[in-house]
Parts: sequence; structure tokens; C-alpha cells
Amino acid sequence: MGKAFDHISDAHASWLAQQHILFVATATAAGHVNVSPKGYVQGSFRVLSPRKVAFLDCTGSGSETAAHLYSDGRITIMFVAFDGAPQIVRLYGTASVLRRGSVPDDLRKCFDQKYAEHKGFRSVIVVDVERVSQSYGYSIPMYEFKEDRQRLYDHFEGMTDEQVNKYHVLKNCFSIDALPSIAHRAHCADAPRVRREWADGYWFARPGYSMVELRSDLARLLFGPVAAQAPLQTALRHLVTAGLGAAVAALILRRQERLALK
Repeated sequence: MGKAFDHISDAHASWLAQQHILFVATATAAGHVNVSPKGYVQGSFRVLSPRKVAFLDCTGSGSETAAHLYSDGRITIMFVAFDGAPQIVRLYGTASVLRRGSVPDDLRKCFDQKYAEHKGFRSVIVVDVERVSQSYGYSIPMYEFKEDRQRLYDHFEGMTDEQVNKYHVLKNCFSIDALPSIAHRAHCADAPRVRREWADGYWFARPGYSMVELRSDLARLLFGPVAAQAPLQTALRHLVTAGLGAAVAALILRRQERLALK
């Protein structure tokens, strides 16, 4: 029979520390529900207190978890025993995303430094745990752990910082529902301006303006930084955008084309 708790017990924490994989589920009010497996758990997951955990988020070809957390915040982490006694532990809560450059030193030092200093580490997810459930998973198959795959670690370790940053911008700016994610300037002040482009089932970021940012910058240029908040100015912004937006967009695109040819 399953059991529920309002905190992580010492027994739970001890068992969690022995696991090799966890699964993270996130969602927003609309759009796709995401489930992501996470490896390197023994070096990258930590119980910080009975009601708080954190894990290192390594770079991947998508960034659904961060996009959902920026928008909604809800998260469930699930651990499953694949050897020994059957057990499933779920941690329910709300989470925040700390980009690599904003992680406090004392928090970074909690993790195995092999991963905390690795180029592929892009953020820390900090979870305030509201509920812990424990069940047994009698139908879960048993597997023998062999070793962690090192391909992700080796792949990013072989890249320069500039190459890693470009990868983040290209693949980690948008979720599959076009939500801004960890590399988007909505969450990273020094990120470049990008437009999204749909290809092979994903949104990729390309250099340039999105129409939303184009309208916003036109309003700021013509009416000042409070343009979006003023009703009259907002109406004028739409009129100006309708009349001049296409021309300005064409000029910007022509400039980008010239730069690309150089």
C-alpha cells in the first residue's frame, strides 16, 4: 500500500542517494506534458533539507523542463528501484531555475565537482517539496546497473565555451510549444535576439527579430519605455506597426542578409 509524507525522511534521503536515474515531469496549463530522464544522479542530485532538493540540469537537445518551470513551476520527480527491494518514490513540488552563472557557490559545492564544473552543466533546478509518496512497483522489471554513459560529458567537454553557448541559443531557446526557455533573452539578459524556426518537430532559434520583439522595439523607439503600458500609446503602436512594421522588418532582414554574405 502506498504511503504519503509531508517531508523527505532520513531513510528516503539515504535511498535516493543510491539511485542512478530519476525522471522529471513538468507541464503548463496548455500544451505538451514533458517527462525527462536524468542520469549522473549520484553526483548531480542532492537532498538539501527535508523539504528541499536540487539537481544539476545538463545540456540537452531540448529544454522543456526549464521552459515549463519558468511558466508554471510545478514539478514531480520520480525515482524507481531497478534492483533490490521494489520501491517508487515521487517528490511533488514547485521549482525554480538557477542559470549556471547565478548558482551560489555554497549550492554549487554540494554537487560532485566533476559535473558542477563541467561545460555541459547549464542550470540548477531547486525544488521546494510539498509531498512525498512511496509505493512499491511490484511489476517494475529488474535491471543491473553497469555504468553511467559518458557520451554527454565527453561531448561538451570537447567543446569551447563559445560553441556551448551557440548550442544553447540554437536548441535551448524555445520549448516544443514555443515557450521561451533557458537560453532565451526573456530569461537571460545578455542572450542575443532571435526568431524561432520550426524544423524536424522542434523550434530552433535563428539570428534576428521575432515579430513580437519587433513591435516592442518599435513602440519603445517611438513612444518610450512605458509604451506597452499606456492605452493610447498602445493603440498608436499598433497603427504604426501596421503601417511601418513590414517596411522595418524588410530593412532588418536585408541587413541580416548583407551581414551573412560578408
